[in-house]
Amino acid sequence: MRMAFIGYDCPQISVVGILTHYRDGGHLMQLVGRGLRVWKEMPGREQSCVIVAPDDPKMEGFLELLRDESALGLRLIEERERDAPEPGAGVQEPLSYVESAIAQGTRASSNELDMEEDEVLLVEHIKRAVDSAETVTKLKQAIELAGVMLQVPAPRPEPGPPPVFEAPKTERQQIDEIKVKVVDTVKSQLYKRGITPEVPGYQEAMTKAMAAVKRASCSADEANTIEKANRRLKAALGLSNSI
Repeated sequence: MRMAFIGYDCPQISVVGILTHYRDGGHLMQLVGRGLRVWKEMPGREQSCVIVAPDDPKMEGFLELLRDESALGLRLIEERERDAPEPGAGVQEPLSYVESAIAQGTRASSNELDMEEDEVLLVEHIKRAVDSAETVTKLKQAIELAGVMLQVPAPRPEPGPPPVFEAPKTERQQIDEIKVKVVDTVKSQLYKRGITPEVPGYQEAMTKAMAAVKRASCSADEANTIEKANRRLKAALGLSNSI
């Protein structure tokens, strides 16, 4: 009998009317999800969903959660579009990787001594500099006999990547990032109490927590300045005593 609530698949749905008294977070998420599915016959960015629902505290908390999740989703889409390769640009195929490798060094040895790779390279450099025909082992012996301590120079550090300069973020971008932090902070607070997405009642707990953030500061829609957005973030950080 509840197939129209949960199992009905019609991506063209763009209006969802909630006319029951059910306020379980999981049930509400399934119900509004009927209108959140993307219809393949129309560009996704042009689709929207209108939710018509009673105005009560539990419903307000649920809708508050939807707004914050929407802000997170839009930000991820914008980042994906910004980082997408330009049309016609080559696409880097996935690279293979080396699980492990062993470097076999170059050694030199004679009846009198053994030389490691670093020593061989250094003495070869000296040999070329003085245009000597002696072997590297003989030349090292001559250097040591002359009282010169053979020092292996420390490797030069690899140059770091050039600095990347980014354009300063707009106020809107900063507000969206803070809204995402609010949702992540609430989830983290619940996680510390063992409330994870796999636990029954998770959506209900998220709804209550977001409603508490709203009561302590303002709604997601009202957070239209950096100061107000930070006030919501501060309220989310202070949820430990209220959930």
